[in-house]
Amino acid sequence: MKTLLILLSALSISLVGCSSVEPSRNGPAIDIFPVEHNLSIKVSSTNLEAAKKQLALFIHQNKQILLTQTVKLDWRDNSAKTLFQFAKSHLLDLGVPPYRILESSTPSAAKNRFNFEIQVIQYQVSDRTCEEVISQDYFLADDGCFTENARWKSMVAPERMFPSLQRVQE
Repeated sequence: MKTLLILLSALSISLVGCSSVEPSRNGPAIDIFPVEHNLSIKVSSTNLEAAKKQLALFIHQNKQILLTQTVKLDWRDNSAKTLFQFAKSHLLDLGVPPYRILESSTPSAAKNRFNFEIQVIQYQVSDRTCEEVISQDYFLADDGCFTENARWKSMVAPERMFPSLQRVQE
């Protein structure tokens, strides 16, 4: 019985002694920062067509961002409301889902230089620099760095991974 106990102890010690232990993996070290795209226009009855052209150009230049992020439209008076309706129909025709278009109207009593504004906030990822992996250094280097960086860079809405950023955007 003692021999069996000694044999089992020696076997378990030798198995544990030969196994390699991988250090605990840390999460990715990334930064997410907002990039704001906006267009502010002073709309009047005389420059409505020029404002529509300027807005259409902005929408065309930022098409990919507008399709994936929340768009905020703000107008302050009746001439700007006409441009708002044009912008909303243009965005819907482009394929922007209605739930991604936020509408707001502020009273014209607020003296601002602009009476129409379209705003989109896009979150971008700034990743860390990966070290070159040496094949002999098992478990010493972070082998998943390149893969993890590519995963974060490929996300359309990386801010959704952080609950605190979701509350800020909504």
